[in-house]
Amino acid sequence: MNPLSSADSGAQGSSPWTSSTFSSNFSLARVLLSSSGDRVARPGRKAAPWVAGALCAAMLPFAALGTALAADPGDSAETPTYQQIRVAGPLSDSARDLIRSERLELMGEDDGGFRFVVTPDQVDALEAAGLDFEIQVDDLAAFYESRLVAERLANGGPTTGTGNFGIFHTYDETVDALNLLHAEFPDITTAPFSIGQTLEGREMWAIKVSDNPDVDEDEGEVLFDGMHHAREIMTVEMLLDFSRYLCENYETDPVVTRLVDSREIFFVPIVNPDGFVYNETTNPSGGGMWRKNRRVNDGSSCRGVDINRNYDYEWVGTGSSTDPCSDTFRGASPESEPEIQNHTAFIDSHDFVVWQSYHSVAGMVLFPWGYTSTPTSEDAIYETMAAEMARDSGYQTGQPPEILYNVNGAAFDWGHGATNRHERIFSFTTEISGSGFWPLESERDGLIAENLSSNLYLCKVAGAWVDVAGLEVVDGGDGELLPGETADLVVSISNPSVIYDASGVVATLRCNDPYVTLLDATSTLGSVPAGDEVPATGDPFTVSVDASCPIGRSVTFEIDVEAEGFTNSGAVELRLGSGTVLVHQDFETGAEGWATDPSHSATTGAFVAIDPNPTDFQPGDDTTPAPGTMAWITGQNSSLGTDDVDGGVSATRSAAIDLSGVQSARLELDYFFGQRDAGGDAGDFFRMSLSNDGGATFPVDLVSIGDQTYYANWQHLSVVVDDLLPLTSQMVLRVQAADGTANGDIVEAGIDEVGWFDNGTGNEPPSAPSLSSPGEGDGVPALPTLVVNNAVDPEGDPLTYGFRIWADPEMTQLVASVDGVAEGTGTTSWTSDVALDLDAVYYWRAFAADSESFGAYMAPASFYVGDVTAAPEVEAAALTRMTAGPSPASGDVRIRYYTPKAVHAELGIYDASGRNVRSLPGARWTEGWQEVVWDGRDMSGRRVPAGVYWVRLRMPTEERTLRVVRVD
Repeated sequence: MNPLSSADSGAQGSSPWTSSTFSSNFSLARVLLSSSGDRVARPGRKAAPWVAGALCAAMLPFAALGTALAADPGDSAETPTYQQIRVAGPLSDSARDLIRSERLELMGEDDGGFRFVVTPDQVDALEAAGLDFEIQVDDLAAFYESRLVAERLANGGPTTGTGNFGIFHTYDETVDALNLLHAEFPDITTAPFSIGQTLEGREMWAIKVSDNPDVDEDEGEVLFDGMHHAREIMTVEMLLDFSRYLCENYETDPVVTRLVDSREIFFVPIVNPDGFVYNETTNPSGGGMWRKNRRVNDGSSCRGVDINRNYDYEWVGTGSSTDPCSDTFRGASPESEPEIQNHTAFIDSHDFVVWQSYHSVAGMVLFPWGYTSTPTSEDAIYETMAAEMARDSGYQTGQPPEILYNVNGAAFDWGHGATNRHERIFSFTTEISGSGFWPLESERDGLIAENLSSNLYLCKVAGAWVDVAGLEVVDGGDGELLPGETADLVVSISNPSVIYDASGVVATLRCNDPYVTLLDATSTLGSVPAGDEVPATGDPFTVSVDASCPIGRSVTFEIDVEAEGFTNSGAVELRLGSGTVLVHQDFETGAEGWATDPSHSATTGAFVAIDPNPTDFQPGDDTTPAPGTMAWITGQNSSLGTDDVDGGVSATRSAAIDLSGVQSARLELDYFFGQRDAGGDAGDFFRMSLSNDGGATFPVDLVSIGDQTYYANWQHLSVVVDDLLPLTSQMVLRVQAADGTANGDIVEAGIDEVGWFDNGTGNEPPSAPSLSSPGEGDGVPALPTLVVNNAVDPEGDPLTYGFRIWADPEMTQLVASVDGVAEGTGTTSWTSDVALDLDAVYYWRAFAADSESFGAYMAPASFYVGDVTAAPEVEAAALTRMTAGPSPASGDVRIRYYTPKAVHAELGIYDASGRNVRSLPGARWTEGWQEVVWDGRDMSGRRVPAGVYWVRLRMPTEERTLRVVRVD
């Protein structure tokens, strides 16, 4: 993002330049060309051998492919030649002072050293002061351009002379992308609009994504912006991609749909158009290193103002410069630059709750204050939010003076502090990681992906939001839900918005397993405070489990949570008893039979049983219930990067497990993997593999993660072993965590609570039947006949059927039931033996069973007892109708359904196994008949094979399911 400090003033607050700072986590990929062999640092300037040889050799063949770098000699002279240097750590006090006084921009940590962006003048000053350093890249612009051209050439794409940046967007291409987005999604985007013009007369374009985009609704407002600094190309890509992600996933992804419906999300992809276009002019293939805007500074031959030092809040200080030639020149006065005048006026005219300003390339999430190391009064909120924002990326978090350098006149300080102009805005600067300001095109998607959860999170916290956080069994005993038991289930609801409370929170429980009876399916929580997690201990769900339920059966409980006018959903899987334990290893007493695997080659980070110490890439606890403390992990981090995996593969294996005497076995364990610095080394990986020949071979990978940033959280694995390999007396589990050849990576891994269980016979239960009759909402007599289309058993076993009728949509008031109904030909029917009340709506489900276990329920259905034409007013769900046809179909299937007012419908296509093959747009908050066409293709656009499929319509209180048959 920014150089460290000004030349005209000293440090303010505590010094950020400490050895612990520089050993912090900078999630950066390595520079493409790395050194070979050891290099010895010597006083003064020197070029690393690979720069003089390999780099120059790599660049020369492509020089002829490029156009002239400068549009005219005058402009060319203004852009300094930026270089990349490496300074070995730890740094002495004098070295820190020199780096600070020369305003070096830190790019990241490099195997105990630190990479900086410098100009030749700065190199001269460092050399004169006797600092030991090496020049890694002599000319960053040429280096970036040459490798971009080489990559495009290798991929068969355009190289230079095309007037574009390859897959990266130019200014005009960015404007075109915004216009295209609006053309494709006019119902949820505004037309691109200008928030003002720059010094050179270019428009600063913006776009809004929301369900009623042209209306200023009372919804939480979110701002994303990019390109304050003209060389930070990934900031534009991040905003273009996320705005499109919201639009393309609207009405198919429930989280995105609810965000677009309840938020107003604004994007300003290019805050500095003039500087950006200047880089297009000088480096049309990419790689331009101009940073500031294009202000002609009075009394100086140097152009440009750092517009992220020009905001009118703590404008003067150590984190900006008065030198017009400096990259951190703050301008002649606060908000002297039209770009900032336009941007602040736009912000002041709105009610933004959160503001994300993207920069690059240090891999950090930064928040106020930037001008001082003193924290804001909201520091705890910022810390919580930043930690969640960095959950997937592994970026370092904190205030700039804590982890980087002081910043004066910056966007996030003005957003947070200028409350005389607007309400306080929770403002962040995220520095996207990568191999440089212009990363390889192949890095683009990965850098975007590692920040997706952060972007979604910021949209969530701009208003009230609720998520299902967990489900706890309260039975007065072992906390385990067992066959034959009645127990309370306490749901915990979290509110990720650390800003807004969520009120009116009500949770509803659903379950598709016939062994589970819901006795109380509603839980009222009231309010969930901002940033808190609340268990519904005062109003739990209540369920009972049939005594015939097979031990160890996995049951999924679905939970709908209503709050603040919207509904969110979550699912929690519980196992009904553990089953017979064959082997259990919690590592509380040592290795428990685990030993070093022959593939082990790492110099540090061997597996050990120990109480984990928390770092950014290693969780600070085990998973064994108290008083357990130990886990089997790769070394012990006393600090970040100490005794992590280095120099190869850290590998361990279990002792041989004898499963020859059981028909089916289940393996369950907890594991974590943490890695910093992805993308630079294909030799980095994490694997858990399975053998049935004593470890001679490992044909099955249970988990395989390649070279990618991975944030260390404990995760749970559960597999049926005999589905993967024949069971023998020589079953061995192997765990490997590898740090390949690149320097500076941090790799950690661990396992805990390893359990091998007898899984019974391994019987596969039948599929769910589907509704045949009565049709949804049909009128029936008091003794109705219910008919289902038959289920399928994977093993071809004969089936019987069970039917259940309830008096309430939550399906807690059971009024009639039967088990063991013999299967009919094609369909199976049952006539209720309980006379039902007239003029009432009832809800029913059916399931199939083989000789060993029940299958899942079909989707809920309802009927009306009496003449349906005289049906009384009932709740919205009971009025729904749905048709789907033709069936069989070889072409389009037309789906028609009626939605009452204020009902959110989710529509999907499922195959016979229950897998969702396609999500379709459902009507939202509108009354009347809706029509949707399914073209017979799956989510990837491939035509589905012939067979039976199910159209499922999910409403807030119920589901509708119809059967369709596709033929070739």
